[in-house]
Amino acid sequence: MNNSYGCANVAYYYKNGWGVKKDEIKALKYYGKSCKLGDIKSCKKLVDYGYKAYEKGNKYKTVRLYADACQGGYTHACYKAGYKYEIGDGVKQDYKKALHFYKKACDGNDIDGCVNLGNFYYKGLGVDINYRKAAELYLKACDKGDPLGCNNLGLIYMNGQGVLLQDYQRAATLFSFACENKEMLGCNNLGILYQGGKGVEQNSEKAKKLFLKACDKNMSKGCFNLGVFYNNDLLYRNKKLAKKYYKKACDFRLEKGCKGYKLLKEEGY
Repeated sequence: MNNSYGCANVAYYYKNGWGVKKDEIKALKYYGKSCKLGDIKSCKKLVDYGYKAYEKGNKYKTVRLYADACQGGYTHACYKAGYKYEIGDGVKQDYKKALHFYKKACDGNDIDGCVNLGNFYYKGLGVDINYRKAAELYLKACDKGDPLGCNNLGLIYMNGQGVLLQDYQRAATLFSFACENKEMLGCNNLGILYQGGKGVEQNSEKAKKLFLKACDKNMSKGCFNLGVFYNNDLLYRNKKLAKKYYKKACDFRLEKGCKGYKLLKEEGY
């Protein structure tokens, strides 16, 4: 049977017990055949089976199903397979393979894949560091309205990496968009610009609110920067509050938060 529609129907019958004995193994087999023949709905079914396999503790099967779905043309599955190889979940950590899957995802216009591929070029994971390439990938994601892509592009402009000129105003605009669209890294980074008066008029009150917004959403860097704020800002200095937010950052396993908390505790706060 080489017809994707026919394979998908057979899979459906086995999955639901229509005219045949219900058989999930055979259903998966035929969804796999249909996916190989280019039926994206069947490829999405493979991802669903991947979730179930993960819940049952068969993490390797999950990655294999994501990879099969990717091969069939479901680009978001490429992103999912790439992420598993990036963190080594169900497979041995392999940045080269992660890079391969992220590239397939991004080439298929999966925005999550583009952002993570950008991260690999930015950090030099499985590939040489290339800030210009990272900037291109973040721009592709940001142009599609992805908040994390815009935040990461903002970092590129803030640091002057991979672009002609360092541009704090452009960074502030990008961070603002990210923050408004619930990307807490954007809120945190915009807070840094307000605290330093870079690309925006210096405003400690706005910086504090942005750090707090990020921290309240359990973003460790926001909590840490709020701790730094209360520890160092001349107008708002409050060592007890600094200790509180360092502690919260530490609770999120941010090492520098733990160090800040320890220092203030030793000072008697």
